[in-house]
Amino acid sequence: MRWFELLGWGFELIIALGSILFIATSLKERALRAGLVGLAILGALNGVIVFLLLYLEEGRKGGIIILDAVFILLAISLLTPIGKKLPLRVVGKITRVDERDIPFSRIRYEIGSPIYEQYYARHPEAKGIYDRIRLLPGLAAPGTPTYSPLGAPLSHAQFDFLEELADLVDVPPHTNRVEVDTQCMSASLKETIKYLGAKLIGITELNQDYVYTHIGRRPGKYGQKVELTHKYAIIFAVEMDYKMIRAAPNLPVIIETGKQYIEAARIALVIANYIRRLGYPARAHIDANYQSMLPPVAADAGLGEIGRNNILITRPYGARVRLGLVTTDLPLVPDKPILFGVQDFCQRCRKCADNCPSKAISPDKKKVIRGIEKWEFDPEKCFAYWNSVGTDCALCIHTCPFSKPDNLLHRAIRYAIDKSVVARQLSVWMDDLFYGRTPRSEAYPTFINLLKKEV
Repeated sequence: MRWFELLGWGFELIIALGSILFIATSLKERALRAGLVGLAILGALNGVIVFLLLYLEEGRKGGIIILDAVFILLAISLLTPIGKKLPLRVVGKITRVDERDIPFSRIRYEIGSPIYEQYYARHPEAKGIYDRIRLLPGLAAPGTPTYSPLGAPLSHAQFDFLEELADLVDVPPHTNRVEVDTQCMSASLKETIKYLGAKLIGITELNQDYVYTHIGRRPGKYGQKVELTHKYAIIFAVEMDYKMIRAAPNLPVIIETGKQYIEAARIALVIANYIRRLGYPARAHIDANYQSMLPPVAADAGLGEIGRNNILITRPYGARVRLGLVTTDLPLVPDKPILFGVQDFCQRCRKCADNCPSKAISPDKKKVIRGIEKWEFDPEKCFAYWNSVGTDCALCIHTCPFSKPDNLLHRAIRYAIDKSVVARQLSVWMDDLFYGRTPRSEAYPTFINLLKKEV
């Protein structure tokens, strides 16, 4: 057997094994379209290659050498560093956010109350928008298409539980301080948080640009200036269940959101209390009790990058995570931000924007917003849709190609995306081909189906 034939058979073996892996992974993920399209395309490709290697007599040598060259060039273009990986650019002074201005705060201002009157006297442009949102049924509420008399109370119970934790987030530390080695303490904390259930953990110096200016929700007095002077931020991510997210925008997503917010709160409260017992101040930042925005802090700590949908995209789980944060003065070693091609990929992909039912995610180029060059996002459109559909939607999470399960196949694709601009373009096209431009909502897990039944 001549060298070019041997090389050809080597490539055929790699492609055949890759085909088996892809089809097996698709079946395991219940991605029927991907499995069928993969079977057709990869089966045909394998057949052509074997035909060339075995039966094509005329010009056989030249054809096989060309085939070898194509595969070598493709491998080089996909696996070697080609193209730049650019971060989000800060192009001016970052404007801090007032928590009183976020949708979750604005919706709580009761019509006619002093807070309502004072707030909308300062922000008359927002009054009409939120008065219209107040007329919508609301999250997990009767009158929404996703409402279930058995399922909705489970969601409410989860968030009621989180509200009960408000007074635990920030209490004084113990007076006896334990001296620590910063390297050892940082490594120990990461392993401890991982043991408690987090998937990704990072440490960064807290950037005050991401700290809210004023309190808009409890705990603390409404309108009070936020005084978060801690030097360090310990931030972590918990994984959201892939099967639950695939049901977006239906009932499973808000139940999964509540569950993972509870998991993040549990870990953050334990770690904050642990640090306080070492004699250092620490605050747990949990759902409805944040004093800082979490996605940019997570990006600073190396957990991922901010995507077109304005939420964190992680390398292993995409947008399919929830974040928890502990700020502290415990001396720690900061991590560095990472880049793995998200900005370039999101510029090409636009799948979250195309599938956003509220059109809250811009399909256009980046703009300078609060001093940062990023994609525009309309939180009011997003929040209004939540209150009309009855869940927190999650279609931008479900449709993100990075959000697929963390297995061998998708790790290989993410590796190529990290390395090459060619892989970023090709993977966008391939994701559309195999999974569809508009992924459909999948079947509910069994216990959700039981909760959907009428009583």
